[in-house]
This record gives sequence, structure tokens and C-alpha cells, in this order.
Amino acid sequence: NFINPTYAVPTRSILAYIRNNQQTGDIIFSESDSGLDFYLNQTDGPTPHFVDHELTKTYIQRTESLRVWLLSLGRDSTRSNETSDLIGWLEQQGYLLKEERGYIEVDPIYREIKSRALGYPAYRHRAVLRLYERP
Repeated sequence: NFINPTYAVPTRSILAYIRNNQQTGDIIFSESDSGLDFYLNQTDGPTPHFVDHELTKTYIQRTESLRVWLLSLGRDSTRSNETSDLIGWLEQQGYLLKEERGYIEVDPIYREIKSRALGYPAYRHRAVLRLYERP
């Protein structure tokens, strides 16, 4: 029930955007700490939702889903390669990035300082919603 303001994102707004733009057969993947599953569990939406990368891949292969909504959080010390690996896997399967929306842009000066201190590019947005589609 406690929120770290560094990672506070407008999850309800993101879900509303997905709901307004989803199509039959879409699936949703979000990182487990994004909070999206909390709001999805409060609604009776028809779109399957996953937080496990391997289950997501299995479901996509089994159902031949055409569109995948993917919500990831900007992070430094807790970042992993699982979401970027899932993105790479989707692209190997022929999925194309159709849309990308960033939420809560991080101050450019702060990003520059972080990039220099950490030795790799800092995230631009606190959350990024991507839509991948298989033609």
C-alpha cells in the first residue's frame, strides 16, 4: 500500500487507454510491479493479462495472438533484461512496433547526470506502453 514516488505512474490512465484501443484477440503484458494487474483485477475485461515472460510467449505461440500491449517501467538498479528479451522475441516472431507512448518524462538534466554516473543511458519515461502487432 506504499508508493515509491520515483515509480509512481498513471496506471489507471494507461489501462483506460488500452481499453479504449484494444481489439479482440489482444493480450497485455506488464512487469509485475507496474500495478496494472491490480487495476485489471478490478474489471472484467476480455483481454488476457500476463506478468510472466515465459507464459506470455507460450500463450502467444498457442493462440497466435496478433497484437501485444506491453507496459514496462523505467528503472536503474532493479532493471532486468526480461522485458527487452520479450521485445526481441516478439520481433523475431514477426511482430512490429505499431505504437509507443511514454508516461511521465524524466527531467533531461537528471537523465544526463544519471547516465554519466551509471555508465549507461537513463530511462526517458517512468513508464512506456508499447503495442506490437503481427502483420
